[in-house]
Amino acid sequence: MYSPENHASRKESTPPRSREQPLNESIPTHLEHNKALDPRAYNSCDTELGPSHLDFHHIYPGFHQVLRIPDLIEVLRPVGAKLTFNDRGVRDALQDELDFFSPSLFVQGSFHDNPESKIYSALTKEMNRLNKNECRKLANYLTSLVELQTIHTESSEYTLTLRTTPPSQAEVGFPGFGFHLDVRSKRLLSTLVGPGMEWVLPEEVNPEQLALIMKGKESSHLFRDDAVVKQTHTGDVVLFTGNRLPHRPPITTERRLICVIDSP
Repeated sequence: MYSPENHASRKESTPPRSREQPLNESIPTHLEHNKALDPRAYNSCDTELGPSHLDFHHIYPGFHQVLRIPDLIEVLRPVGAKLTFNDRGVRDALQDELDFFSPSLFVQGSFHDNPESKIYSALTKEMNRLNKNECRKLANYLTSLVELQTIHTESSEYTLTLRTTPPSQAEVGFPGFGFHLDVRSKRLLSTLVGPGMEWVLPEEVNPEQLALIMKGKESSHLFRDDAVVKQTHTGDVVLFTGNRLPHRPPITTERRLICVIDSP
């Protein structure tokens, strides 16, 4: 049975990630080749396995698929060279940027027209705490996310946005605060700094109550029995298919930097 107390205890039991700590590259133990992971246990899967234990496949360059629910969501985790955006220099600089400024970025174009150059130019103009080398590393990584979106949508057109999100309001009164559905049918979302998004399966919520919350009203009956609120890791790349997955920003006292990429 879902309860706010259980949800809060899960959140409190997770220690905060230090700036020096790398991204968690753990792969859920029960992800089978070409089969969807049972997302109810997604949060608790922290065992790191090698290829001999897990037959995962590379569908996108530089990323492992750690979750796939057909027609809803895919979650990818960067590995190898793609983790360079998480090196201490870039991560510390991004955190400093959030501590003193509210960075935002908007880049639009075609993947065929050198997006890395566009993104790098925008970063050097917007970021105050990143040097040119750090901007170059971040631009390279964001370009790889644009590439993921073009593969995901089969469209070369993209709109990339970096957004600073303020601390969320405390979860007072009802536990479903902030849950919503996106209008976009195919979207890439990744939290670069701060905790990742929270989400539930469509069958875990009452749609009428979700509609009320999306209209700004309170509802204490969003979740069905045994619903489990799941949360992505910092740096996870979420590919939405359709607009049927209820999700929200996490309830947190931290500011976050998120990357959103849309295609027409």
